Amino acid sequence: MRSESTSSSQVTITTDFERRYRQHAAGALSRLTPAILRAQAWNMVHWSLIASSGLFGLYQLGWSPLSLLLLLVAGHSGGVLAEALKWLLFRTEYRAAVDTENEDRLVWAMVMAYRKGEKRIFASALQQTDPGQSVMVDSYAMAAAIALLGLQLRALGLEPAALFEDRWWLLNAILAMLWPFLGLFDLQMARQSGAPIAHQQFQPGGRGMGLLLVVAMFLWLSDAAESVRTLMMVIFVVTILVAVLAGFGLKVMADQRRWLAANLPGANMPAPIKKAAAPSVPTASLRPSRSRPRRKK
Repeated sequence: MRSESTSSSQVTITTDFERRYRQHAAGALSRLTPAILRAQAWNMVHWSLIASSGLFGLYQLGWSPLSLLLLLVAGHSGGVLAEALKWLLFRTEYRAAVDTENEDRLVWAMVMAYRKGEKRIFASALQQTDPGQSVMVDSYAMAAAIALLGLQLRALGLEPAALFEDRWWLLNAILAMLWPFLGLFDLQMARQSGAPIAHQQFQPGGRGMGLLLVVAMFLWLSDAAESVRTLMMVIFVVTILVAVLAGFGLKVMADQRRWLAANLPGANMPAPIKKAAAPSVPTASLRPSRSRPRRKK
């Protein structure tokens, strides 16, 4: 992943940033539609419900924490593999979408600065994501996480395959792994129809590294019986907290969108017409004269 950001957490807005802002502001506004915001809000609700169901099943229904962990691993692994296939099959669309997201990131950072009357933006807004490198790193991280998890389970005397002897858990693991691949069909249909592809269709990086972090936490915990339960509890609680915080983030994004719509640079919109002020007329001149005309002598 390459980055243009400096070591400082904030950088001063330059004329080049302002040029890029004027060039891409209208596009960024058109891509962040109310429908996209609603879809992202529903996504947060979706993950909150999944995490809440996991907590309920873990502590009330007696669900196996190890089975839940492997279900999580299956879902994340499927996501990483599906992302790698997207990069291999839709590389042109993938790179274009990521480049667009890079420019949009700068636009919204500039909007935040303008709303606050500031002359600096966070350096992270200049980060340029390399999708190929991100997908590769994520794939390596996923492979390392699965290998470490398998070795640790065997060291604890647990066989991963035996945890899926229950067909219900096996079916859920298969569905969780295959679900991300449905996005490939959406991309293919969009390519054939020539429809625009939203950059939200591509998510380079994140899953594999997150999975590696989960496995590292599992290795750090000691007791086999309670460590997995504690780990899954932490994962579910953190998921709910992240979803709640993301909800506040969506509110900020909606406010920024409204501001940009009202202050769009270079838009072909007529300037608001101001009513001309009525000329000031002395009050006395508005009153009818009561004096009678003088008679000529």
